[in-house]
Amino acid sequence: TWMHLNNITSDPDQPPYLRMRVLEEAGFGKAAGVTFNVHGHKGVVVYLARQTADDGMLMQKENDSYLRRAAEHIGSTYSLSEARRASVRAKEGRTHRRLKNSRNKLLAVRAFISGTKLSAFQNDALIRRKRLRRESSFSEETQK
Repeated sequence: TWMHLNNITSDPDQPPYLRMRVLEEAGFGKAAGVTFNVHGHKGVVVYLARQTADDGMLMQKENDSYLRRAAEHIGSTYSLSEARRASVRAKEGRTHRRLKNSRNKLLAVRAFISGTKLSAFQNDALIRRKRLRRESSFSEETQK
């Protein structure tokens, strides 16, 4: 149902609504609200028309059907955006967990490698010890 904005803005029972007055000044004189309910997401799409728009054309069956379907389309887009945000948050959570697991695995590998890898100084000391053991076991064998 199309209403004249003037009826809304001049109604003493309605609180002053600056946006409606600005729309009136911009040339919009009629408004219609069409509700939608898509997968639990409810809302209202407000359509505006010129003050001089023909009421007969605005209230045609085809126009009414078009506005209702357009409101459902807008509602489905709104519903989809909510689902998309939830999907993105879930994907970010999975990515964060995967990165954390990968980081922990790399840290474990690094700790294993650094724990088994000897520094040049440690390696030289180990070679010297082995050489000393060989030399001392050789000298013990030759003394017998």
